[in-house]
Amino acid sequence: MGEKAEVTRHFRGADYHVIIENPDHLEKGVLEIKTDGAVCDMSDKADGFVLPDFKDGKMHEVHVILRKIDKKRLV
Repeated sequence: MGEKAEVTRHFRGADYHVIIENPDHLEKGVLEIKTDGAVCDMSDKADGFVLPDFKDGKMHEVHVILRKIDKKRLV
């Protein structure tokens, strides 16, 4: 994957403009995901991130960044 990819998709009554960034050209790492500027919390999700299902007919921005794993935070 390059540094950036974008896609817009209509899903369940709303439009999602998804921007995916990989500034360090990583093949694996940790995801930082924001929806309309708010960080998506995955702390209680065993399966990972779940984006809000807005169903409001509006455009929402989903920003995904692949980051290096911070081994200091894993200790």
